[in-house]
Amino acid sequence: MSTLDPGAPAREAEYPPGLVAGLGTKHLPILDGLRALAALAVVAYHFDEVHFPIGGYGVLTFFVLSGFLITWLMCAEAERTGRISLRRFYARRSLRIFPAFYVYWGIVTALLVAWNLTGGKAVPWMQAIASFFYLSNYYQGLNDYPSSAYSHTWSLGVEEQFYLLWPALFIALVGLAPRRRAIVIGVLVVFFWGVRNTLHFAGAPAAYMYTSFETRCDQLLIGCLLAVTLRAGLAGSFVRFVTKIPGVVTFALFCGSVYLSVTIGNNYRNTIGFCIEPALVGLLIVQLIAKHDHPLVRWLDSRPMKFLGGASYSIYLYQQIVVYPMLRVLPAGLPAVVKLPLVVGAVVAVAYGSFRFVEAPFIRIKSRFAA
Repeated sequence: MSTLDPGAPAREAEYPPGLVAGLGTKHLPILDGLRALAALAVVAYHFDEVHFPIGGYGVLTFFVLSGFLITWLMCAEAERTGRISLRRFYARRSLRIFPAFYVYWGIVTALLVAWNLTGGKAVPWMQAIASFFYLSNYYQGLNDYPSSAYSHTWSLGVEEQFYLLWPALFIALVGLAPRRRAIVIGVLVVFFWGVRNTLHFAGAPAAYMYTSFETRCDQLLIGCLLAVTLRAGLAGSFVRFVTKIPGVVTFALFCGSVYLSVTIGNNYRNTIGFCIEPALVGLLIVQLIAKHDHPLVRWLDSRPMKFLGGASYSIYLYQQIVVYPMLRVLPAGLPAVVKLPLVVGAVVAVAYGSFRFVEAPFIRIKSRFAA
């Protein structure tokens, strides 16, 4: 990967050396570690929503990271070839996302059918079909978020809908100067902020506000904006200022906003929280890449974190059908400090099976469609 657009003004391309070095690597540092933490946060949230409320924001972090990574790769492809291959893009996305998801969907559906045949609850077929076609976000939002093993696939729906639309829009922006490209994306972010606020004050259901594409896609767009900005070497003064702020300060601000979202509720989360929290995640990404060689940050690139980051998709998929059965099986009196590692271990073990036997073979095929 090249680091910065060679056509960017030199004064704005003067990023801190650590950031330039991090962005210049073939495999961007710390991002696997962040994906791992986001996935484990979701596991912790479903383990105990009361004591781990921040875990629900692992999905928000995934959104920002997804927007950043796919746009970073598209920027690199446009710089090298002058164009974006939609065929290759959709081949990569399909090979990376569909196999693990449809194996999970098939397992869950088979288990629910078997349970129904032995006297259990009826299979929620409408929810299952919505999930199959990546429309679970709207099913969940319009039906007060019914709980099942398909529920969490709403976030995959948001991402797939974004992947369907964003490449074509990015192609339309390729001919623009990087600064104008960034401005257009910034305008889109603000536009969707307005959409979310309008829906909130119009009384849209809370579940819809949480899961619909139009109320969450700005979080992916913030990742896209970050990629375009860093790739082109824009906003040099601001980036230098941001990298001087310790990442722990940004994380503390993020936690503070999450606390307000939890305590105040939707009136804060939908109007302010969902605007500033993804921006803080974006700033944290910049800070961590810039300090990727610091001993307190380097552990995000350790082998265990790289493994967990690589398996984070399967961790997210399977935690839904591992956490709750584990909580029923484990002794009720077992301390949480003992339960949580056991639950996490079980989720990671199942996710490893999915990654090793389902994802990995298709990832090797995916490499043939490199950008």
